[in-house]
Amino acid sequence: MKILPGTINSVVGQTARADCEYLIVDGHSTDGTVDLITTAANHRQIDGWLSEPDVGIYDAMNKAVRMAKGEWIIFMNAGDRFESDQTLAQVLPVLRSTLIDDGILPDLVYGDCYMVLPDGTPRYDQALAPHRIRYQMVCSHQSLFVRRQLLTRFPFDVAFSVCADHLFLLRCLDAGCVTVVLDVPVARVQIERYSLTQLIAGHLQKWRAVSLIWPGLKTAWHFGWRFLRLFAAHSVKNLIQSTRLKRK
Repeated sequence: MKILPGTINSVVGQTARADCEYLIVDGHSTDGTVDLITTAANHRQIDGWLSEPDVGIYDAMNKAVRMAKGEWIIFMNAGDRFESDQTLAQVLPVLRSTLIDDGILPDLVYGDCYMVLPDGTPRYDQALAPHRIRYQMVCSHQSLFVRRQLLTRFPFDVAFSVCADHLFLLRCLDAGCVTVVLDVPVARVQIERYSLTQLIAGHLQKWRAVSLIWPGLKTAWHFGWRFLRLFAAHSVKNLIQSTRLKRK
């Protein structure tokens, strides 16, 4: 509940707020979040909301898609913020335009972001070219604008609890969707620290997601190698920390 007001303020503070619909989907919180959402709704800061049990963040995101009326959608988690109050105003012309070459409409528009570590340190995370989706997530979903019809066509698979957004982009790009990459930061994203067990579980899930679209030895080799690098990096980090403790 403590981090949600910052997200609400970031959205309602957008200079292009009048051009957007703001929805909040909550997982039946009992910590006072619903009271906060109700107050925001009474002050007309949000356009619609829902609070009920779900099976994770991607289930909530699917519900938001079904509620939405606009042509484009972007998702923000509690604690996340737009990079500035001008962000939506800067991006809207791109969403409303066609690509200059032959009048093709974009399906996906995404940009960079700042990943904010638990200690408050921001780390700039540059968006990657679309073809890199085969190996890793090319952007944060908080920096991704998607046509609503695509989210209806390819709803988030809740079986992939940590990378359903990655699988969604894999399916979109495999279907030939048109992508525009912005050279600007879109959001500030709050991230958590993860244990080795959590990192390995997430890595294996991403491996399974990519294999659904691009099965084969090349995918297995890439993710197998990344798994070894992940394990080695974590082992070296633990060794350094152990050595420092012994010296003290």
